[in-house]
Amino acid sequence: MWRSSWPWLARRLGRAWRRRREATLHSWRSGCPTRFAVCCCPPTACGSATATTGCLGLRGGDELSLAGWNHPDTWKYAWAGRADQFCCVGMSSLGDQFALRRAADGQALDDGVWLLDGLELHARRLAPTVAAFLEQLVSLAYGHGNGDLVDVVELVEGARERLGSVAAEELLVVVPPAQLGMDGMLDRLQRMPARMAMTLNGDAYHEAIRCQGAQIIGTELWTDRRGRPRLRFVPHQ
Repeated sequence: MWRSSWPWLARRLGRAWRRRREATLHSWRSGCPTRFAVCCCPPTACGSATATTGCLGLRGGDELSLAGWNHPDTWKYAWAGRADQFCCVGMSSLGDQFALRRAADGQALDDGVWLLDGLELHARRLAPTVAAFLEQLVSLAYGHGNGDLVDVVELVEGARERLGSVAAEELLVVVPPAQLGMDGMLDRLQRMPARMAMTLNGDAYHEAIRCQGAQIIGTELWTDRRGRPRLRFVPHQ
C-alpha cells in the first residue's frame, strides 16, 4: 500500500529528477539513445511540413515524426497544457523531451533548447542556442560528461541488460509509476510504445495530485471515450 503525499514526493522526485535530467544527454552512450535527426538550418514553424528541415527532428514512424509527435492527440492531451507551449524535437529513452519554445503563432522562439522531464514535464533551459546544445551532445559522445551521473547511467545500462535494446518507437517507463515510490526502479522499468508511455506518465502526474494525502492501494487502466488507454490510481476507501 502506498501513501501519496504530493509536496514531499515532489521534493524527492525533484532532487532525483534534476540529477536524471542532467544525465539524459549522457545516457544515450550506454545504448538507450536519444532520438534526433540533426539538421543545421534555423528553426521554423514547429509541426509544419518544413519544420524537419529547420530543427532537430524525431525519427521513427508517422507517430514519431515532428508533426505527429507534437499533435495534441498523440500524448499532450494527457498533460493538460503542460507541453502546449513547446515543440518537442527529440527525447531520451526515459521520456525526457528536448524542446523549443513556441510563440502564439506556432513559430519556434530563439531562446535555446529546453528539457522537459518525463515525469512532470518540468521545463528547464538546457542550452542557450541549438548550436550550444549540439556541442553538449558532441562533448558527451566523446566521454566528457558530468562524473556525478554514474548512478543514472547504471540505471539505463541495467535496463538494457534486462530488457534489451529500446526500439525507436519505445520508451522505458517505471511500473508502478515513480510517483508511488522510487525503490527498485531498475526492476520496475518496462518497455512501452512511446505514445502510451507519455500518456500514462501524464496520467500518473495528475493522479498523484488528485490523490494527495490518500493511501494508494493500486493502479488500473481504463479506456476513455476515444478508445485511448489511460491510467488512474486507486485510493483506499
